[in-house]
Amino acid sequence: MRRLLVSVLLAAVALAVAVAVAAAPSGAATGAASTSKCQRLKGRDIAPARSFKLVQRPNADDGTDLVGCRLPRGPLRVLATSADFYTTVESYAIKQILGRIVVLETVHSSQYAYSTALTVHDLRSGGAYALGRTCTMIGGSDCGSPDAVVPAWFVTRAGRALALVVSPSQATVIAFSTLGRARPFDVGAPADIPPESLALNGNLGAWTNAGVVRTASLTAG
Repeated sequence: MRRLLVSVLLAAVALAVAVAVAAAPSGAATGAASTSKCQRLKGRDIAPARSFKLVQRPNADDGTDLVGCRLPRGPLRVLATSADFYTTVESYAIKQILGRIVVLETVHSSQYAYSTALTVHDLRSGGAYALGRTCTMIGGSDCGSPDAVVPAWFVTRAGRALALVVSPSQATVIAFSTLGRARPFDVGAPADIPPESLALNGNLGAWTNAGVVRTASLTAG
């Protein structure tokens, strides 16, 4: 009787061990579950900083999505999309990548209007702001707001920007905070503030207005 009881107990223990082993996840499965979406983001990484990823992925609209994230577990962020909808075409161009900061030019065109935007994106926070936008109805009329062309601009690694924003009647030198808050530094006639005069050294901006050199700090005020 004792031998029979011992045999039954041993068989029960063996069965419990087998069930536990079968139920336990494999090392590969555990590793896959612990890998974030950012780490699994596939494609050629064009971000220069090792702590960020920036990838162009094909989409279902005959274009690509520009997707970025912060390693190791930051959320995936779609910064821009290109698409071809026959009568409507969307495109983007990467103008600069500076650490976590990405500057993009986007274009939207249709049978009704043509618009562009120059935007600054932060891969860490997900924030974005526009330096300037243009919009023209097909036929030549504007879309209800003055165009803001940006012939010269600079951004810092922190996400601040200095830009020369030109409308039909005036040119404005504007500083942008990391959150996109605009602070005008100077205003003049478009011919008086040459785009090539705009410069940025660290956080100190410089330009000329009617031949006079002017400077201002992006972090002051």
